[in-house]
Amino acid sequence: MNRIIRSVALLLAADVVLASFATFGSPSPATAAVAPVWTCVVVPASTPTPTPTATDTVSPTPTGTPTPPPALTPLVQIAGEHNEIDETRTLIQVQLKSPGGDCLGGTVVLWEFIGGVWVEFRTLTVPDSGSLSLWISARTTTAWRAYAAPTVARHAAWSPVFTLYNTPPKRAITTPSWLPHPSLKPAQARAVGHGANPIIAPISDTLWARMVKASWHPGCPVGRAALRTLSVNYWGFDGFRHRGLLVIAAWAGRDFVGAFNGLYANSIPLRYVYPVDIFGWSSQTNGANDYASMRADNTSAFNCRWVDGSPGVMSPHSWGGAIDLNTFENPYDSATGWTPTAAWAGVEINPYAWRHTWDTVVSIMRANRFSWTYGTSDPQHFDAH
Repeated sequence: MNRIIRSVALLLAADVVLASFATFGSPSPATAAVAPVWTCVVVPASTPTPTPTATDTVSPTPTGTPTPPPALTPLVQIAGEHNEIDETRTLIQVQLKSPGGDCLGGTVVLWEFIGGVWVEFRTLTVPDSGSLSLWISARTTTAWRAYAAPTVARHAAWSPVFTLYNTPPKRAITTPSWLPHPSLKPAQARAVGHGANPIIAPISDTLWARMVKASWHPGCPVGRAALRTLSVNYWGFDGFRHRGLLVIAAWAGRDFVGAFNGLYANSIPLRYVYPVDIFGWSSQTNGANDYASMRADNTSAFNCRWVDGSPGVMSPHSWGGAIDLNTFENPYDSATGWTPTAAWAGVEINPYAWRHTWDTVVSIMRANRFSWTYGTSDPQHFDAH
């Protein structure tokens, strides 16, 4: 194995791997072709030569040193589909054959491109049939190479780069180009578990340390003991399942769980579900920066703050029973005008921008004991009861 690793290290430093960096990411998922499975000729095992007996005629012993056949450079490839739907598996085949088309077996090291570098994934033994099937699964787009280890009769060889595109289970949603778009944040972590998978838990020390710098301060109507976190899966605008986090009132847990189960089951796209504290503290609201949260189209719940545009008036979010959903596409008509943008005020695009009681999101929230308290003047806002 040491010889293999040394050979790999040399090749990783060579142009062959540098060239693979340029290959990674092309072709596009829409045009990626299926790497064809090779056909090769299985060479039958040689018949053993019988041992001569005393009665046999034995040929004279040849003189001189026999010349070994020249070492060949094998062909190695990874074959299979280039597109993998997220949270599924893809069957690939690692294949070896001689330049003349004979099937080859041997040791192959599979490498994966992670974080800008090639990392050894697994050592495989390809059988004499020349093909080994392997299931792989990735939550992001990945690149792979196979390294055929050298032997006495064979040089080392690399396969071409095999790119596996991780594609969303649902169609990505693009909002109209003539309307403004939110200030985007990094995508949240991919979902875990089945369905919405809602989990309610006490406020952790780490989260509380962030909250006391933004969304909570002395004098708030509820304290840490009256609050909980809700971790939940949701469908993103990008078509992937993500996992978000809300801070909610402990008494409203059942309502929030029911609502997010309904949102998930109906494939309602949400942009983000970040704790509002990541946007920092704002002197305008005397709490976490709700203006920045809305500009990012963030869905959030608890935030001990003033009502936007009305200094000194405590927001219903200060008690943890209120939630704002898809805040950019569903702006709020505050005392200082539509926030975060007026352009979306009269736009209705079901299911992510709602303006009527019969729209999907309003129906889901009302079915789970939330009121659409302010209607079209604050469509993002719902209150648990």
